[in-house]
Amino acid sequence: MNSSNTNDVIVGRVRGAWGIHGEVKVESFSDAQNRFSNGKRLFVEGRLAVIQSSRIANKVLIIKLDLLNSRSEAQKHNGCLLTIPETEVPPPISEGEYYHYQILDMLVKTVSGEELGTVYEIIQTGANDVYVIRKPGRKKDILLPARKKVVLEVDVETKTMMVNERGFA
Repeated sequence: MNSSNTNDVIVGRVRGAWGIHGEVKVESFSDAQNRFSNGKRLFVEGRLAVIQSSRIANKVLIIKLDLLNSRSEAQKHNGCLLTIPETEVPPPISEGEYYHYQILDMLVKTVSGEELGTVYEIIQTGANDVYVIRKPGRKKDILLPARKKVVLEVDVETKTMMVNERGFA
């Protein structure tokens, strides 16, 4: 069973080998608390993998996948993305909430119709997210606070965000 399409959601990235039995350090991009629990399935480079164990060691998520059985196999997967099909992502808890994968690469326009660029990165500050808006040819990125007075509308279907230019200028 393979999964490698545009509807895959990135839930983590392998950040290196851990130990000698094929365990890997993982940077999690998931809000789901049990995303990396024993028995969960995900894809590594389009190949189905089952999590055999997971734990936190020195503030690092360590998982053992059934695909990786040695340190050298784990090292070969350093930097690989861990994905799941979009159909396995639970809906947001409340109206007006979005997952990062839904916001990334979204076109950002002002109320007056100016295209500011696309969401290149999301910075988590604790108070609110900050969207980094990048546009080819512009020297500086725009930092856009993800607040209701700034972000007026998000259309996931058309990948478009409408913003109030007064809220961040």
